[in-house]
Amino acid sequence: MEVSQKEIFALFYEQNDYTQVFVSHAVEAAYGEVRGKKVYALCQNGEAFSPSDCKQMIGLLKLAAQTGHPVVTFYHSSGAKVEEGLEILQQTAQVTQTIGEISGVVPQIAVVLGVCGATAAMQSACADLCIMAKQGQMFLTPPFVSATSGAVLEGAGSADFAQKAGVAAAIYDTVEQTIAAACDLVMLLPSNNLDGGTVLEFSPPEKPLNMQDYCRIRAGASLIDHNRDFELYPQYGTKNSYTALGTICGVTVGVVATSDRYLEPQSAEKIARFVRLCDSYSIPVLTLIHTNGFVKDSAEDLAGGIRQAARLAATYADATTPKIAILAGKVIGSIYGALCCADLTIAVEGCVVAPLEPQAAVEVLYHQQANSPTPEEYAANECSAQAALQAGIAQLYATSETLRSVAEQALEMVLNKRAKRMNKKHGNMAL
Repeated sequence: MEVSQKEIFALFYEQNDYTQVFVSHAVEAAYGEVRGKKVYALCQNGEAFSPSDCKQMIGLLKLAAQTGHPVVTFYHSSGAKVEEGLEILQQTAQVTQTIGEISGVVPQIAVVLGVCGATAAMQSACADLCIMAKQGQMFLTPPFVSATSGAVLEGAGSADFAQKAGVAAAIYDTVEQTIAAACDLVMLLPSNNLDGGTVLEFSPPEKPLNMQDYCRIRAGASLIDHNRDFELYPQYGTKNSYTALGTICGVTVGVVATSDRYLEPQSAEKIARFVRLCDSYSIPVLTLIHTNGFVKDSAEDLAGGIRQAARLAATYADATTPKIAILAGKVIGSIYGALCCADLTIAVEGCVVAPLEPQAAVEVLYHQQANSPTPEEYAANECSAQAALQAGIAQLYATSETLRSVAEQALEMVLNKRAKRMNKKHGNMAL
């Protein structure tokens, strides 16, 4: 990595205004302000870790949790000092344990700028979000070691590889762009799990929802304030889903939008991971639904489709953060049970909400009867936005043009939601 720790801190903290917390052999820590928010930063310098380096990192992570400030870790290390023997093994395990212990207490952002291998790769993936510079490397097993056994994969260990694997939430061409993205994430995330977040300046979106030319990315952008969308995991899965942090009227939200195709297991996993992040910090989730449902393929079921669908449904059900479901297009069958566990539901004019596809429903209910309705008539009478409102499965109505304003009203209604979990250690969802 060509950028020094001092240069990284200068790029990260405003006007180079930060306090050095400690300088160890392989890592340096600082505390300062990023766009008005207090943040701790850990920066590795490429050297191998000693037990004392690990102890310093553990101390800072615990301090961040106690004081309620986010931690951004800039990863670049050649690994652990093997000559330190079993003590370094214990200390690196303690770092991993501490990352897990404070998860959900304060945001942890991993920024991979250089080599991030083995235990460090696992630790960066344990953060709330991991982003990478194009020059960064991430692997459990070094690609050259893997290649000796004949397992050669193009791009193994690269940032592109990590993004396609669903580990890197986003990648950037330069170190400067990556650090700027880390600052954007700090701005969007609350300081801790008890912080209500900051209301930011905003401009409304430029275009309303367009169901005639539907696109999951444009659909999400139609809800989010102009230039405030931060898409996460864009290359993971088959691009059948969209997950982004953003703001609505300056308030941080998480937005999920499906494509108009089928939702495959990787998209279900991606959405579940995102909703769990939002729930950890009480970030409201808006889910915009227009899909043919889960992939209808037994091979996908065998590959984990049922498990991932269950994980998705359980994540929504378990989340106590404010949730708004938007029935924008086709919402058929089991996809409703997975994505529509919400505090408020908005039915958009033109949506089709039903247990079965209208054509199949007509065949089942009116099998060859003379007075049977056409699938179009059945959809208009039984599966429309008005039908959803009458059945009580939706509370609010919107057109494509009014959806943003109705979403604003819904967000205002549920923003101060208070929820109490049942007394239990944790759920046992299908991870």
